[in-house]
Amino acid sequence: MGGLTFDGWKDKNGKIQNNGHLSFDQYMQDQVFSLDAGQEGGEHYSVINFSDRGDYSVMDAFDAKTRIDALPAEQRQAEWKKFMKTHPGDANRVVLGRAADTSAVLKMRDPQGRDRLVIKVAADGSPSIQFLDQGGRVVSQLPASK
Repeated sequence: MGGLTFDGWKDKNGKIQNNGHLSFDQYMQDQVFSLDAGQEGGEHYSVINFSDRGDYSVMDAFDAKTRIDALPAEQRQAEWKKFMKTHPGDANRVVLGRAADTSAVLKMRDPQGRDRLVIKVAADGSPSIQFLDQGGRVVSQLPASK
């Protein structure tokens, strides 16, 4: 019904690597809410995710992963697409966080996991709001594109 993981170390060059993860799962499914934070190669990140999960057992996905991982690399993506067609409903819906590039971002997504509204404050402090269509194209933006 969820989990807590954390780890940290210095690599052979003295760079710090660390991560922490707290998640809450849907019954017999994967996470629907998670908090993540860490540092990779000097870049820090922190993010909150809200996700939808399909109405199937996580064991279906586990069995599929075991089967698909055994396939040649060039066949895996197509097999995952087949799996998702018969096991719909998984999508990251809301992402709020601080990216490795130090921007702050809020992404709101449709039920298929496609970005539809992106609010961002870039590392230089410049804000933007983008409205996207289902194909990922910006249909409106503030401030307006130059």
